[in-house]
Amino acid sequence: MLISKDQGEWVEIPHEPGQKFQLRSLTWVEKGEASEVRQASAMAKAAALPPAMFEMLEGMDREQTTEQQFDMKTVLWAGVLGWTYEADLTPETLATLDDETAEWAFGEIIGRSQFSRAEGNGSTPDSTPGPSDTSPDGP
Repeated sequence: MLISKDQGEWVEIPHEPGQKFQLRSLTWVEKGEASEVRQASAMAKAAALPPAMFEMLEGMDREQTTEQQFDMKTVLWAGVLGWTYEADLTPETLATLDDETAEWAFGEIIGRSQFSRAEGNGSTPDSTPGPSDTSPDGP
């Protein structure tokens, strides 16, 4: 049994030189919660659609990308452990990120959180704890 104590990794924001986020992969529970939030949102939106819209949607490719399967706010709050911005990391300050930075961090976290059924029973993340240094300046 693998119990991950992922302390995250400091990653420079490509479009903001000098700024970093401390990111970690999601646990299987957090990944499930982010998926449930996204599904509930989609169901609520679908319930508001007129029946004619469902007929139009029939036969369309409903394949979702990995990013479309998870709620961004849930993923960011679980996967962002820290940042180098002056403001403290809170749900409120996280919600004020610009689209580019939020989407970048979301993609980074999802990329770190991929699970593989070939590795065990699929219920543990494919991650190994990173360096124990949690400083944004590294070891």
